[in-house]
Formats: sequence, C-alpha cells, structure tokens
Amino acid sequence: MPQLTQFLYLNRKGILLGLLGAVLLLGIGSVPFFAFGERSHAPERLVLVSILVRHGDRTPTSFYPNDPHRNSTLWANGLGALTKVGKQKMYEIGRLFRNRYNDFLSEKYSPNDVYVFSSDSDRCLMSAQLFLAGLFPPVGEQIWNRHIAWQPIPVHTIPRDLDKVDITTRHLYLWIAKPCPKYSKALNETYSNEFFVRLNTENADLYKYLEKHSGKPMNYVMDVEGLFNTLEVEKLLNLKLPEWAEKHYDRMKELALLGLASLTFTDTTKRLKAGPLLSEVVEHMSKKVLGLMKQDRKLYLYSGHDVNIVSLLRTLGHEEIEKPEYGASIIFELYRPALNEGDHSVQLLYLNNSQSSPLPLRIPGCNEPCTLKDFLRITKPMIPVNWEAECLL
Repeated sequence: MPQLTQFLYLNRKGILLGLLGAVLLLGIGSVPFFAFGERSHAPERLVLVSILVRHGDRTPTSFYPNDPHRNSTLWANGLGALTKVGKQKMYEIGRLFRNRYNDFLSEKYSPNDVYVFSSDSDRCLMSAQLFLAGLFPPVGEQIWNRHIAWQPIPVHTIPRDLDKVDITTRHLYLWIAKPCPKYSKALNETYSNEFFVRLNTENADLYKYLEKHSGKPMNYVMDVEGLFNTLEVEKLLNLKLPEWAEKHYDRMKELALLGLASLTFTDTTKRLKAGPLLSEVVEHMSKKVLGLMKQDRKLYLYSGHDVNIVSLLRTLGHEEIEKPEYGASIIFELYRPALNEGDHSVQLLYLNNSQSSPLPLRIPGCNEPCTLKDFLRITKPMIPVNWEAECLL
C-alpha cells in the first residue's frame, strides 16, 4: 500500500493530464487557466509535519557490576525512568514546537489534526505526554480544571515484540524486538567486517582496562556503548565517576556512537531497521498531496530512543553525527507550492538541544529546495516493500 501511494503520487501528473485531455476532447465545459500562468511569488505553505523525538533525561537502564552508585536513592522510581529534569525538558520542547507551529497548528487539540505513536517504553510514553502538555495546553471549553493546565491526549503504542507489524497498513518501527533473521545476519556480518575487526583490535587494551575496573565483560564496541550509557546518565546527575571512567570518558563516548552507528552500517541494516518508519513518513506525505488521508492530519509525532534518531539520520544519508541528546528531534516539513504551481517540497530539520531552534539539514542527493518527487526517489531504496518477507533468509 505505501508503494502504491508513492507510485500514484510520482505519476499523478500523467494521470491528471490524461484526464484533462479527455475533458478537452469531449468538450466538457471550459478548463480554468490556473496552472500554466505566470509563476506566483507567494510563499509556500506548510501542510504536514512529522517529528521523531528522543525521550527525556532518565535514570540508568542498568548498572555495571562495580558501580558505586547502584544503591543510590536517586533510583527510587526505578531503572530507565524519566527524571525531573527529563520531564521539564520534554514539556519545554513541546512549548518550543508550539511556538514554531503556532500559526500552523490549531490552538485547540483535535484528533483530526494530530496522531501520536510511542515506543512501548514508560519513558517514551511519558515523554510524549509531556511534549503534548507543552504543545496543547487546554484552552476555552477544553479547560476541565482551572488548577491544572493540562488535558489528556491519546498516545498510541503496541507491545515491543510486535513493534514492526502491519496493522491496518501501518508500518511502525521504534524498537527492534520482533525477530528479523536477515537483519541479524547482516548485523553479524557488520561486526565481522574489516572496519569493526580493526576497531576492536586497536581498542583491545582499552577493553581489558574497562573490564578490569567495571567488572563488565568488554569484547566489542556495543559492550562499551552499554557501559558508557550508564556512566553518561550518572555524570549528568552530577554523581562522581570513578577515576578510570573519567580518564577514558571521551573515548568511550566516541565508541558508544560507533556502537549505535553499527546497527545501521549497511544499506540492508538501514532498510530493515529505519526503513519502516521512513516508509510511514513518506506514505503520509504522498497521501497528503493526493488527498487520500482519511483524516487530514497536520502532525505525526513519534516518541522513541537515541537509536531511532541515529538510525533514521544515517538512513537519510547523515552518517557523521554527534550522539543525540535527550529530547533530540528529527523534523520533516512538507510544503505546498505557491498557488499549487510546481511540486511540493520537503524540509528536513534537526534539534539536538532543547534550548535552541531546529536547524535545517540538507538532504544528501537532493537540491534545495528538495522536491517531494526527488525525496521519494532518494528514499525509495531504503524502504522495504514487505518487511516481514524481506526479513526471511
């Protein structure tokens, strides 16, 4: 279905011209002369936004064996839980996007305008709710309690073990849990390739050193990513790190990012890991232009993880990136041309700091502005036609 939608969009001009020719031949009425006049200088109009946002600051998801902070009272809410800082950050990011899209989104929340999907993780679900609290504070008749500037807005999810499943033609992917044998095989091949074999060899002494002090086995780059994940959280919470961790903190950060990048190191792993979410983004764009949306929505929000941010950026051609901060966001904006002349265009933006504004990102292989037609052409190789079938060996 997504491929059909994109086909209809890419061939819409031929279809429309054929219909126009039939009208002229049959002499049915007169055809308005609006599409072939002098090009207007009116500005383009924003018609659709899709946002992938990483959850807010959290507690560690695990501890290493020799972790001096494993019994801290800071973890009262459990592992992987949003912190107060994380909650405030996600609320502020919602307000930031309210400011950016205030003239585009209605002041009042409507399910006809907005759809929200989250990874089935408490921190992602809560982050989505906090984002929405900043984006859509209740106004007018939506105010249900004058002491609470908040209103409930639905956030959709599915269990992790089904999170790449075809439900009513939806292609959602925010957490790799459903088995994909072809992806697993391709990932093993990645770790066996020359780059990662050399990387592990060059860092073998560091791995031994980290294993000795942390008590955690260190055999390859993803082991470092897991250790750094915990150390980074503790550092952000102003906990004192052991001397051995401080000494190699920057190098571990570099290796941790390479670990995240390893998950989408080849075209095959990109297509199978980030392709389904990218498919949903381009499908919504195509349906918007063709007028095929059952509900003519303006915003799709996806709440996920750092691995989703890294994987999607790499799949879009941005492979030299920094480790995403909490609240980092990838934004797709679809613009309608002035007076409907010419093609729609796509703007890609990235927010990696809640105190800044989203910055434009060039779409590799596409001119500026990037037309929707070119965007579909560029992304097509990264979008699986049938994820379940492609996962088979």
